[in-house]
Amino acid sequence: MIIVLYTRIPEACSVDKYNLLLNRLPTGCHDQINRFRTMNLKLSRIFGKILLLESFKRIGVRDFNLSQISLTKYGRPYINSNAHEVDFNISHSGEFVVCAITKNFNLGVDIEEMVPVDFSDFSHILTPEEMNDVQKAEYPLHKLYSYWTGKESVAKADGRGVSIMKDLSINQGTAHINGCQWYLKELDIHSCYSSFLATTDNTLQVSVEYIDIVY
Repeated sequence: MIIVLYTRIPEACSVDKYNLLLNRLPTGCHDQINRFRTMNLKLSRIFGKILLLESFKRIGVRDFNLSQISLTKYGRPYINSNAHEVDFNISHSGEFVVCAITKNFNLGVDIEEMVPVDFSDFSHILTPEEMNDVQKAEYPLHKLYSYWTGKESVAKADGRGVSIMKDLSINQGTAHINGCQWYLKELDIHSCYSSFLATTDNTLQVSVEYIDIVY
């Protein structure tokens, strides 16, 4: 089972409401979150951690706390005392935050708001064949973001990040790199957003649920 939880970041948040949200997290998280300049970035980090705590409960792990999270040398979060063999990933863009979690398999998730972009800026991510596919598509912007979020979800699952995205090849819902095959699933979060989930097992059931974070 893969559990995907997502939520929407409010457009405005008073200082009192922000502090209520922040205080739902351990004090050890506060300084890191407060370093972000914009309210959107601060709230995306808070909501991401709240979704993560909830996702651990949904997957049946009751003894998790945020202090167990460490970073790899590539900056990927992982559980440093992982007796339950859990993998998780968080992504945010615009108004949405998404958190995915599973046991025994690696996964990655990405979401991007589909704002207009200069396609040439993505020549370091897409192969010439993929860029040609984008340009011939009925909806080129949607196709571009599908490639982008699909590749980024794999890059996050793999753990090495954007440095491997140009080496990824995507074909009919799968991606390949260094002999490893990843399965891609498009997530229906919002019509103005592109979101993909990547995992090493395509037999797992995926549960997607919107969580209204009340404060």
